[in-house]
Formats: sequence, structure tokens, C-alpha cells
Amino acid sequence: MYNFLLISDMNSSKKQKPTLVMIIVIVGALAFLGAVMLTVVVPVVTIPSQQEAVAQQQQDNTATTQSIMPASSNKTFYVFTAEIEGLNETAAKIAGDIYSLPEIEVNRGDSVTVHFYNLEETGERHSFTIDAQPYSVDIDTAGDQSGNATFIANQEGIFPYYCKYHLPTMTGELVVLPPPQSSGASSPPAT
Repeated sequence: MYNFLLISDMNSSKKQKPTLVMIIVIVGALAFLGAVMLTVVVPVVTIPSQQEAVAQQQQDNTATTQSIMPASSNKTFYVFTAEIEGLNETAAKIAGDIYSLPEIEVNRGDSVTVHFYNLEETGERHSFTIDAQPYSVDIDTAGDQSGNATFIANQEGIFPYYCKYHLPTMTGELVVLPPPQSSGASSPPAT
């Protein structure tokens, strides 16, 4: 009987080891599954509050942007006289003079300043003239001289500027675009 009991204890010990290993595996699997569930569930729970924080921040930024954005801005342009390289004016029967800046682009409401520089060393006159209504700009300079003009771009459209001494080559365009839309003004903030 003693031998049987010993054998029985040995059998029971062998049976307990696999059972113990199975319990450890199951507990480990449950712990792993729990960790996986936490990482999947926790972001889902925090997303709404993250979205609310982003929406609140956008509302704060919109209010700040709208209160500090100026209605207009100052735009300054430097325009120089230039010549078309290699043009034989006698053969072409036109002047080879051009502006260094063939287009000036601004927004309605901008304060526009033009600094015009006549780089002719011979004393030849040049002008920067806009006479399309509502604009009236005429900077007329002798060689090696400069002049300035400031005006408000209060009408949208395309307005030609030119040198009254060197048409048709010395021309350009003032392009007045609509005022820029602030990002907060075009759509209401998310709630």
C-alpha cells in the first residue's frame, strides 16, 4: 500500500504540473488580452475629448486671428527703368525701354507705395503713369532721378501703367484682387 500511495503521489504530482502550466498560460493569455483591450479601448474613449480640445483651440485661434488682422496692409514696390538687351531701336523703330516689374499685384484695401527709379545716365525722361480711373499716379523723372507715389487700391481690376515717353514697350499692369478671406471668417467654428 505504501508503494501504491507513492505511485499515486507521483502520478498526482505529474498531473499537477501540466495543470499548473496550463493555469499560468491561461493567466498570461488573459493578461495579454487585457493589455490589448486597454490599448484598443482607451484611445476610443479619449478621441472625443481630443476632438473637443482641438475644436476649442481652433475657436480661440479664430477669435485671435480676427481681432488682430488688419483691414488692409502696406505694399511697397521698387520699379526701375531697363532696356531690352540687343534690341536695335533704329531697325525695330520702337524704343527698347521696359519696366523691371511688368506686374504689380495687390489686394483691394491695400496701401500701395511705388518707388520709381530712372536709371538713364543720359538724362532721358521716363514716367510711371496710371491714369485709369479711379487711379491717378504720375511719377515723371529725368535721368538718374527717382520719385514715389502712395495710393489706396480701392477698386478691383486690371489697370495699365506706362511710360508716357516710351509707348508701346514700356508698359505694365496693376492687378487689384479682392481682399483675402481670413480662415475664420469663411466658415463658422466647429462645435
